[in-house]
Amino acid sequence: MIIFRDGMDIDDEVAWSFINDEHVGYVVNDFGSSVSRRLRRKLKNSMKQIIRLDDRFKSRLRNADYALNVDEFFSEEPFFYNEDGYFDGYSDYTTLPSDYVEGGMLPYALVIHLTYQKNEDQLYVHHFVSDSNETNSDVRRKFREAARKVAPFFEGKHKTPAIEEIIAKANDPDGYPGLGYIKKLSIKNHLDLIASLR
Repeated sequence: MIIFRDGMDIDDEVAWSFINDEHVGYVVNDFGSSVSRRLRRKLKNSMKQIIRLDDRFKSRLRNADYALNVDEFFSEEPFFYNEDGYFDGYSDYTTLPSDYVEGGMLPYALVIHLTYQKNEDQLYVHHFVSDSNETNSDVRRKFREAARKVAPFFEGKHKTPAIEEIIAKANDPDGYPGLGYIKKLSIKNHLDLIASLR
């Protein structure tokens, strides 16, 4: 598998020598906002499995800013990626942005990002934001504030095991699992959701 995270240059001879190697079966490419028909056709003619890569997560500078738009369109690709016969699969960065940010500190606002199927052919991401966002103290309380919003929102919607776990932890005084584990549950939810669409 070869991954072109920033998009492949169609005229890059070194890249094509890698793609044409018999050991390569998959080519993952970020096509950006517009898909080059020439590149798409040339990749398809390579007889490799072509996977579209999209960065759909709209990152914010501050966690509290997610409260300005808590429910956002995420993607239609799971439903349409192979419609024209050019793509054999699709990929995204789940509920994280593609850019890695070094560092980190206790958040002023805690956010749980959960994708869900809003209608027949669209995925949305809902941002569950804590309410007490004036200081970065008492992260456990911030988690409970955000997590307690999950159950009412998902009433009548498909719940993955990750969502069920968040709901259970929201009402447990010792339920705060840590910031890393919250991200893990967001990713797990997205992967389980995508797997359920097949």
